[in-house]
Amino acid sequence: SKVFPAILSRRPIIAVFHEASSAVDILRRAPACTSVSTFADGASLDAIEPRLVRALEDLACGRMAPPGGAMPDEMQPWSAEALAGRVAEVLDAVAS
Repeated sequence: SKVFPAILSRRPIIAVFHEASSAVDILRRAPACTSVSTFADGASLDAIEPRLVRALEDLACGRMAPPGGAMPDEMQPWSAEALAGRVAEVLDAVAS
């Protein structure tokens, strides 16, 4: 539930998820400059430390600039416009 708002913010993202998480595939397809590190069951998180440090260094040094370009169609249902439309529909139904 937090992945789509992060992607739609169009800011760089540094993420650590279990390799089986559905968020991994979504983040890897995101238009934002994204660094995703994964771990497996029983795997030590120490193994991803070098990648995490490198991603943080890239962010701090400005090497993870947010991208331009259009939002992928698959992200559109979670845009502010689409979500506001859903809220409006609910409020219209309640008002009726």
